[in-house]
Parts: sequence; structure tokens; C-alpha cells
Amino acid sequence: LRDPRIIDVSAPAWSIDPLRLFEDPKVGARVAQSFLTPLLNVAPTSEQGVLLSEVLEVKYLKRHAIAGLGTLTQHLAEDCAMEGERQLARLIRVFANKDLGRVVFDETLPPLQMGSRAIIFRTHQLALPKRSELEHEHLFRQLSIEKLFGRAVFALISLIAKYECFQDRDQLAAFIVDEAHAITLSPEGVSALVDLIRDGRKHRAVVYLGSHDPDEDFPSETLRGLIPWRILMRHKDATLARNGLRWLDLNPDEDDALVELITRDTSPEI
Repeated sequence: LRDPRIIDVSAPAWSIDPLRLFEDPKVGARVAQSFLTPLLNVAPTSEQGVLLSEVLEVKYLKRHAIAGLGTLTQHLAEDCAMEGERQLARLIRVFANKDLGRVVFDETLPPLQMGSRAIIFRTHQLALPKRSELEHEHLFRQLSIEKLFGRAVFALISLIAKYECFQDRDQLAAFIVDEAHAITLSPEGVSALVDLIRDGRKHRAVVYLGSHDPDEDFPSETLRGLIPWRILMRHKDATLARNGLRWLDLNPDEDDALVELITRDTSPEI
């Protein structure tokens, strides 16, 4: 492919700030709110959530010449006259002032050029929470900044992919995700995947998901049910092999040869 766009989230040359990314300001504002709400862990109807919604209204952004999340943060800290604006700015700066936040908040970076033949996100250095840390409140309160940011960025990537794949119905587009658990950790990521799969046919968009364990990585019954094409490759671990076989609607408890096939007689040899 000629001239692919490669975004290294930990050392970015491009910005994925949604306010700068999308031509349609309504889409940019909507995606920005979907990113910031879980990042900041604010309820949409809380005081901070309502304030965030108000400053991300398209008319408000245009009236105050806000064209990026960095500018929005500065506006909240210095020029906004709404109640709670300074506190919200301080909360955003917990992430914006860190190196890890550059890929979203640094407006000196050029915005990612959408429409490229290939857009590749390098996310190998992002930290992610465990599912147990998200499901138990006392563990969630102890999450590191790196894990909170990683979770929100993966959700943002899935939303970017959804809108990009749906842009041109005359062009087949694919969202290819290895280590799918990184996306499915967040409700926002699962929702974007479900939308992509449900509406993919009419938009000529497809999704490829790579996973070690469908039981753990596909928590939504709807998501699992919407995946018709399933390929099981070799597993060294018998438990994961059994999970994968059940994913194919086979019963490994009634046929030990199936487990033997997946753990010993399936390529590639490990």
C-alpha cells in the first residue's frame, strides 16, 4: 500500500484529536464526548458531564473558536464562564499534560489525514486495565493514569474506525483488530464493534477480530452472536482450546480428540 498512515500512540507524529480529525464538526464533537466521558470517569448527567456536553456543542465551539481538545482545555481554564469550568480543566490536564496524552491533546501535531488506504495504530505500549479492575469499584478507583488513558484511547480508535469505514459505500473497508480484548474492555468499544458488524453490509465494511479467548474477550452476547465466520487456531493450553471449540459450537467435553487436535495436531507448531 502506498503512503500508509502509521500512528504510534506512545510517540505520535499525528494527532487523533476528534475535534481536528473529522470534517463534520457534529461528528467530531460527538466522538470527543464519547472519548472524554470514560477518560475522565464522569457520568453524562453529572455536573461535570453536563458541563462537558455544553462546551462540546458545535455552536459553542464555533462561537469561541475552539478547534481542538487542547484549545478546549485552555478555554475551560482561562476563558469559560460556566460553573465548574476550572475543575474540569484540571481534570483534563491530568492526562493532557502527560507525554501519553500528546496523541490527543497536542495541537502542534498535524491531524491524522483520514481517507488513506491504510491507517495503522501502534498501541503496543499502552497499558490496559484488567476486566476485574473495571468490574469492581474499589479496584477501579485505584487504576493508574496509564490504564485509564489506554482504555479510553482504544475506544476512541474503534469510533474512528467506525466512521472511516462507513465513509464510502463504493469502497470495501476493513477494521482489523488483533488482541481484540483491548477494544472490548470498554462499553464504547463493544458498541462501536456491534455497530460496525450490524451495519457493515450496507456500508461495505467488515471487521476482523483476533482473540485468545472468546469467553473473556467477547463479553457481549450480541457481539458473539453477530460473528458468523469463526476460525480456531492452535492452542497449547487445553482450557483455551476447549473455550475455542465451544465457540465453534462443538462439545469438547464429549470428544477428547477435539482438544488433542487443537493442542497438538493443528498448525502452526509451537
